[in-house]
Amino acid sequence: MKKQLLLFMSFALILGALTGCNSPKTSENSLIPSLADSTTSNSTSIEQPSVNQSPSSEIPSISTTTKEIIGIEIGNYPNKTDYAVGDEFTIDGLTIIVLYSDQSDEEITATLSMIKTMPNMELSGEQIVTILYEGKETTFKIKIVGEKITPTISFTINNGDKFYSDELPSSIDVLVEPSDASYATHYTENDEDIGTDMPKKAGYYAFVCEVFESEKYNATTSWVTFQIIERSNKITPTFSFTYQQGETLKMLENGNHFMENNVPSFEVTANEENVNVNIIYSRDEGNDVHTELDEIPSVAGTYAVRITSVEDETYAKASDFRWYVIDPTPKENQVQVHLVSEEVTFIYDGQSHSPTWHFEDNEGNHIDDVQYTVKYSSESTGYDSEEAPSEPGYYALSIYITDDKYLMTGNSWIVFHIDGSDKEVPLVDFTFENGDTFYYDGTGEPPLIAVLVEPSDIEYITYFEKTVDDQQINLGTAIPTEPGTYSFICETLENNQYKAYRVWRWFKIISPLDA
Repeated sequence: MKKQLLLFMSFALILGALTGCNSPKTSENSLIPSLADSTTSNSTSIEQPSVNQSPSSEIPSISTTTKEIIGIEIGNYPNKTDYAVGDEFTIDGLTIIVLYSDQSDEEITATLSMIKTMPNMELSGEQIVTILYEGKETTFKIKIVGEKITPTISFTINNGDKFYSDELPSSIDVLVEPSDASYATHYTENDEDIGTDMPKKAGYYAFVCEVFESEKYNATTSWVTFQIIERSNKITPTFSFTYQQGETLKMLENGNHFMENNVPSFEVTANEENVNVNIIYSRDEGNDVHTELDEIPSVAGTYAVRITSVEDETYAKASDFRWYVIDPTPKENQVQVHLVSEEVTFIYDGQSHSPTWHFEDNEGNHIDDVQYTVKYSSESTGYDSEEAPSEPGYYALSIYITDDKYLMTGNSWIVFHIDGSDKEVPLVDFTFENGDTFYYDGTGEPPLIAVLVEPSDIEYITYFEKTVDDQQINLGTAIPTEPGTYSFICETLENNQYKAYRVWRWFKIISPLDA
């Protein structure tokens, strides 16, 4: 290339000397361009006439080649690739290597304008960031660490639903939110895993959903119980749980507390005559582990008593239970405390909500140094977590004292409501009015206690309550058969159009002999 240039310059000098002697100065229309013109011409070769103006002599051409970008790759990674949720994204220190078609390369500093899609800094987990430069792409990863979310789990059936064996649903569906959380489901019978297929035979079952731990979500488990019944003309027994306190006969309810070494004897019986039953006591060991006991417990702990009827020609198999707590005997100087709170309603805003409360001793003094744990649950949705809920519905906040300085007395839970007030209120109506009286002797068909919910596709649960010592006691779904004053509760479940709604009516049952 240098030889050609020297040749061209020598030839131009000779030609210039000759023409300078014999010709006037070149004009704009001269056939001989200058050297500067030759370097900017679009032609690939320049034809120069010889000294004798012969067109047969040519100057060698100068070839030009354009290189193209064939790809890019990461040179230096950013100074920061690990973030906390909410941090500001930065690419300080990031460079890219630009690769060319002539096998050369160039390192340049990356700018935010090269980011194809900015990462979501409010979402924990690993994210891929794409660099786009002159139509070419490359990527690198960042990791965002933050508090994990506990997914919510809901089912297409309610706790305690009953199905005839010849009208079983093909399966039970579950909804897990957020939808990208990974989970598995299975059925259990007597706390034993029986697989993923819907059971067919009569019995009591649970459908269990387990959400797996991930970078974004906490592991959580929820379940819903149901019963499969064989069609027959057999009578399904009902049961009573009572105990004697002084001269008063009281009903044993879920969550009752008794003092160690002062636990009354429970009377657990079928309400119908000639029903053969089995009664079992068990201890709650925590983590859904229950140990069957050989004798009636009397020491501190959480227990359950279950009664199950034996199926025969007259009666179908049925079962019911009550759980209760035996508190340890107060130690010397141990302070007895109780919760002070009121039922509260929060307006749904997508945030977690929890009622406020405080502990008081028997003299009404505030106690602030109690060690305790909490758990949130919902009978209607199956919510069961240590995390405060955020979705609309009715919830119970259970308080458990963990130290031995204080002793809980009375109720250890608080009921509260998250109201999705931006949605419509469903229509709930009953087959009776407040204060209606029913005459019932405990035999035959019980009183007609039912509810109508519109629209008809809204899911809901119902149960009965009775006031005992100024406390509302949940009696379950079976219609009461003994004389007394009761409330019938209906709780509708939240959906896309209607909010959760709780309504009730009260009524009396009177024996005909007392009329």
